[in-house]
Amino acid sequence: MKFIRQEDNVLIVTLPEEIDHHKTSELAEQIDETLLNGTADKVIFDFARTRFMDSSGIGLLVGRYRKVHSFGGQVLVCNVTGHMAKILQLSGVEKFIGKYEGTI
Repeated sequence: MKFIRQEDNVLIVTLPEEIDHHKTSELAEQIDETLLNGTADKVIFDFARTRFMDSSGIGLLVGRYRKVHSFGGQVLVCNVTGHMAKILQLSGVEKFIGKYEGTI
């Protein structure tokens, strides 16, 4: 399944149902490659399908935030509810990664 698409300057990452060590490695590689080859200055992580995320998922978000923020870009999340919202809150990620309120 293709998890990443770019629309203008926005990279949209549709996260899978489960985000674990194996998936984060694959996603990080795809995102980083796309960022290096493209013109995206905004990354939106879509949690609509995600039901499980371990600490490697937090690492994925923080790592991409650092990369994108280093060149003045922005990282956002959308469709975060329930358990996923609690994980982002407890990890502190919600303090520096914003919420995207638009339609993807």
